[in-house]
Amino acid sequence: MKQINRKILLCILAVALAVTSCVFAKDEIKLRESEPQQAAWVVYWDWEKGLEEAKTKKLDALILFAADFYGSSCADYKIKLPKQLTAAAVQKLKDEEPRRKIFLSFVNDWQGSKKTVAKDTGLLQKILRHDESRRKHVAEIIAIAKEYNFDGVEIDYENLWQEKNMVMAFNAFVKTLKEEGDKHNLAVRVMLEPKTLAYASCLDAEVDYVVMFYNLHGSHSKPGPKADAEFIKSTLKKMTALSKGRCEAAFAAGGFRWARQQPTASLTEKQAWELAKKQQAFVRRDEDSFALRFGYYEKGRRHTVWFADKETLARWQKLAAAANCSRINIWRLGDNL
Repeated sequence: MKQINRKILLCILAVALAVTSCVFAKDEIKLRESEPQQAAWVVYWDWEKGLEEAKTKKLDALILFAADFYGSSCADYKIKLPKQLTAAAVQKLKDEEPRRKIFLSFVNDWQGSKKTVAKDTGLLQKILRHDESRRKHVAEIIAIAKEYNFDGVEIDYENLWQEKNMVMAFNAFVKTLKEEGDKHNLAVRVMLEPKTLAYASCLDAEVDYVVMFYNLHGSHSKPGPKADAEFIKSTLKKMTALSKGRCEAAFAAGGFRWARQQPTASLTEKQAWELAKKQQAFVRRDEDSFALRFGYYEKGRRHTVWFADKETLARWQKLAAAANCSRINIWRLGDNL
């Protein structure tokens, strides 16, 4: 009798272990499936290096930067693409990795006959304030995307968040773009600066919202990292107000060099390491931001450098992944080690 009971007990334990194993296996599968996808930008001023680096990355999306505007005035604009960006170049990228989606990024930079304006708000007011001009612009974007056979478009229009009316006009534009994009099988993604999340509840288009988790420090500020843990966590909390669409995070590689009475200089990761080696500087990792930093003197002037490397980006991405960001985007490819 005792022997029979023992056999029964062993069978029960075996079944329990099998069930537990299945549960663990399902949890592992769920964890793998929930890992965020990866995307990155290739910029026109570092085109070849960016494309070479893209070959070494597992990316589900590649964003080509960028289409902008030119013309005699904001009211008489035309859209301009980088010279490297041809239909053949786009098709080559699609052939190299058929599963990877290729996006074209649109930015509100405008070049006139006598001046160039970055992040031009006047241009956006001309385009977005009225339904007719919004629909005209949507038609232009769709036509370009179809001509070059893109899988989707990215809208990276900045500095429009000073007034709620412009925010609402922008939201109407994005909704129209999404409607037209769906008709032509084009995905739509929208870049958001962290400060725009104050208007997050006004944005109800069901698109991919990509929040910039950088510019905590830069050419506009004193020395420091592009992001740190506190900044990332607080921005993630604000993102919860985006009730529609998917939420993605964008992190920036490289960094900046600061020196008193000199313009702040942008550096890639490779450039930062080369500078540290040249100056024989001691590079250390900051505990709060996971970024690298070093300083040196040149011609009696103190220089300070902060930059991100592979480990920095991995730590930042881990924080975003814990908050269920559906995709991690890296600005930008080229000279990342």
